[in-house]
Amino acid sequence: MARVAARVQIMSLIECLAVRASIIIGFGVTQVVAGFSRMVHTRLQNGVYWVQLVWAFGILMWMIAFWWFTFALSDVETWTFGPHLFIVLYATLLYTLAALLFPRNPPPDQDYEAHFYDNRKWFLGRYSCLQFSTWPTSG
Repeated sequence: MARVAARVQIMSLIECLAVRASIIIGFGVTQVVAGFSRMVHTRLQNGVYWVQLVWAFGILMWMIAFWWFTFALSDVETWTFGPHLFIVLYATLLYTLAALLFPRNPPPDQDYEAHFYDNRKWFLGRYSCLQFSTWPTSG
């Protein structure tokens, strides 16, 4: 009987990083999509705040673009801790933007406009961090 040697393939560093970023971005996308769904289900009782919807749609598109961008990183041959940490923190900041837009367990009488304005300093602060974090690489 011939022995079949099992060949173990270990993920490369970029694959591991892409998985980490994808999981975090996946949580953010889930947060936005669930928030949209809750808003639709309660629109008659609570109303809909259009500013929050615009921000949520923009953040959703940003998360999808960032997720797509992580595939382009496969061309990078050498990785150090700094860029690795940057990618993970960037994905985490995107998730926190999504989490700040929609409450996790909203009460039945959730006022989305009041929620948005209650969290706007935190939301815009993290948004500014994301904008300034890419500034050194933009040109």
